[in-house]
Amino acid sequence: MSGETLEFSGCNFFRIRLAYSILSGRPIRIVNIRKNDDRPGIRDFEAKLIGLLEKVTNGTKVEISRTGTQVTFRPGMITGGIVNVDCGTDRCISYFLEPLILLSPFCKLAMTIKLKGVTNAPGELSVDGMKASWLKVYNKFVLNDEKLDIKIQCRGLKPEGGGVVIFTAPIVKTLRPVKRQQVGKVCKIRGQAYVSKVTPSLAYRMIDAAKKAMHGYIADVFIAVDQRKGDAGGASPGYGLFLTAETTEGVVYQAEAISRPKGEPGNPILPEDIGIEAGHSLLQQIYMGGALDSSAQVLASTFMTLCPKDVSHFLYGPLPMYSVHTLRHLKQFFEIEFKMEDYRKVQKEDEADLRTGSLDKAMITAVGMSLVWRLLRDEIEAGSIEIDTLNADPDELKDIQTLFPKIFANEFVSPAIEHESTLENSTTLISYESTMQSTADHHVLPYLTESFEQFETLGEIETIGTTENEDSDCEIIYSGPALFLPLAMPKTELFDKDYGISEQEKSEESERLKAAKQYRKALLSGKTKTALLQKKRKQKRQSKIYREIVYEKMSTKFAIPPEDFRDVVDEIMKEEFPDHQIETGAIMALQHESEMMLTKMMCLASHLADYADRETLRKKDIDFLKFLMSKNMEGCSFAM
Repeated sequence: MSGETLEFSGCNFFRIRLAYSILSGRPIRIVNIRKNDDRPGIRDFEAKLIGLLEKVTNGTKVEISRTGTQVTFRPGMITGGIVNVDCGTDRCISYFLEPLILLSPFCKLAMTIKLKGVTNAPGELSVDGMKASWLKVYNKFVLNDEKLDIKIQCRGLKPEGGGVVIFTAPIVKTLRPVKRQQVGKVCKIRGQAYVSKVTPSLAYRMIDAAKKAMHGYIADVFIAVDQRKGDAGGASPGYGLFLTAETTEGVVYQAEAISRPKGEPGNPILPEDIGIEAGHSLLQQIYMGGALDSSAQVLASTFMTLCPKDVSHFLYGPLPMYSVHTLRHLKQFFEIEFKMEDYRKVQKEDEADLRTGSLDKAMITAVGMSLVWRLLRDEIEAGSIEIDTLNADPDELKDIQTLFPKIFANEFVSPAIEHESTLENSTTLISYESTMQSTADHHVLPYLTESFEQFETLGEIETIGTTENEDSDCEIIYSGPALFLPLAMPKTELFDKDYGISEQEKSEESERLKAAKQYRKALLSGKTKTALLQKKRKQKRQSKIYREIVYEKMSTKFAIPPEDFRDVVDEIMKEEFPDHQIETGAIMALQHESEMMLTKMMCLASHLADYADRETLRKKDIDFLKFLMSKNMEGCSFAM
């Protein structure tokens, strides 16, 4: 996607700028990268990061100047997939994990990344910290977290590294708004004292010192020992202590202290000093508070921006400088602003007595803009897609005008909508008939009604073709996943206008909108009814007559009363075959075959209803079965 190129100066926030460029689709140019340094230009780890992002995207173009002081980055499509990368030893693997985690929900393929390098380093967020705190926040925004994991196969310390980390993330169709305003009380502290290629007695010295540092705060403290030998311990010796604290609301805080890398100048750090430092750092993080660890504020701010157009609330502790610049970058890339309120003003009276730490917290509120606008931004601003403003809701138009002031056009009327979709196949074929006073080269972006597929699926629109129509100048057909747009037509106006819709179709449309609203509510709460409906339908199919069809057994009790069926047969015999007689056994056999044929047709019709995600068998289901049966009689074969 092309658009206005954003320009930045300096090497700071390099990874966050590249990640936001991919998510927003905006090219960036970074200049003056260490221009006054003895070694000007980008470093090896930054070049490795660019290479990693090229592997998880398709169509990304990077231009680096000869001196390395200027980088031009044109993002492509996020693909994900399976990638192996050697991150080197200059930076911790968490430096590379941060943009991957931000991109992972929007990949085309499930992401499985194998990273080799340093897992724990002084002064940097470790892989253990990201696994403990970042994934907790990640889980709040997604519905499917089955394959979400960061696995440390080998632990690697500086200077030689040797660590191996595998990051896996599922495909997430959409994020959900989050409201995390409660902190809770710390209920347990857990930790891990890791030693690599050194004596394990150092681990127990760190544990004793950490427990003494936190003595009197909480009794539920358990710290395990992680001793690594051989390849699992990496290529360099070292030791460290990683601690986490979990609250009653599921909030996780983390802190870590590590020994000085081998070969660095200075005296070695004693295990007791590491234990005390880790314990005090954890207590400091608990005092700062918030509904998440301070290191995960970047993740929460990004996902709040990329959520559907709904309000998200998150209680932050004191904002580090990195989080402040993250909010500024989000405004530059996505044109979104956050509302920040002082915790003292929004704090409830009963929360003041809980003594949850510092009052220097901030309640962050944001309205997500969704990736739909990332996919359509440049097409809208270029004028290739126009939005009907004649019948739009004034509040919605005000929001859209704030985001995209160039998109308003009043040269065409509201289009008619023909929409057919199913539960299993969310790909939709939508036909839009519109009368334009200009040319047929413009694509029309209509008001899509709220449907189940439009809420769940995001994707790009492909133009299939343009055909002539008797009633309008042109008919533009799109094929692709349906889009849930915030500019949807109001329900009151949907049926007030005369689009040639019958009363029955209006009633069906109202029921569908009601069902879509209920499903969206269930989807946001994480409890869908699909499994319950499938179980109910399965139980219905396990009826007595259905089992007889499967096993071809004779019915012991007819569903239709035999006397009534015999009367029907007698009437048919009198009218059609007056010269013939029929025996009682033949009537019973005929009734058996008739009931089995009737049940088979009902089963096939129920499959059609299931495919269309409804429980009501309609006349068009039976008509379609009659069509198939007629074709089968003509010699054609259809598999159901």
